[in-house]
Amino acid sequence: MPSILKATGKALSKAAGPLAFPLDFFLSLLDDEGAERKQKELRASLGTIQDLDEKAFGEIVCLRHEFKELRKQLRAGLAASSFYFMEPGTAEESPDALETNLFDFYTENKSVYAGYGFVTEGDFHNELCLLHRNSMTNFVRVIQYAGFPTEKLNLKAPPVDVMFEFLEECKKEDVPSRFKVFLALQKDSSGGHAIRAVVELHKEMVAFAALKGSNVA
Repeated sequence: MPSILKATGKALSKAAGPLAFPLDFFLSLLDDEGAERKQKELRASLGTIQDLDEKAFGEIVCLRHEFKELRKQLRAGLAASSFYFMEPGTAEESPDALETNLFDFYTENKSVYAGYGFVTEGDFHNELCLLHRNSMTNFVRVIQYAGFPTEKLNLKAPPVDVMFEFLEECKKEDVPSRFKVFLALQKDSSGGHAIRAVVELHKEMVAFAALKGSNVA
């Protein structure tokens, strides 16, 4: 697997959080041999990836399966990161340096990533707070009915803290369980862009596990 693509994926996953950019899922979809053959083309294209059409993007970033939401999240992250790769020498950095420096670039340019539609756990948290801060009783009812262990939450805490704790506890659940809970929340509130993206990502992970005949953690 080209180290540049792996390092970039790690930086994007660190920026978005595992609920919004699941690194293991991303790595499992990469066509290692195809991407390796296109290493030079990939390096040359990262600085202009925002200008590529869908077909050209797909030919450079080789994924074995066409999961739309992960692809959309990856493209948004790479499009915003293209401004970093326009700087001389960045594409030749070591994998460790690239991962660190690209994450630093993200923290200094979050608005650029948001402008390209790159979704983070922070966005997910903010949407949940906005939608449920005045209806916590209903929020608890929905997630409890979907199978989430609400006894793990400090429901006496402010909504913003409850939502943070909720997402941290969700990371300890397996993917099908998280998908069930997130989908229930989306259906209950219609949700926003971040909720929809996270639900679709989890739907794709469940579908991939079924395709591979395996469980997903």
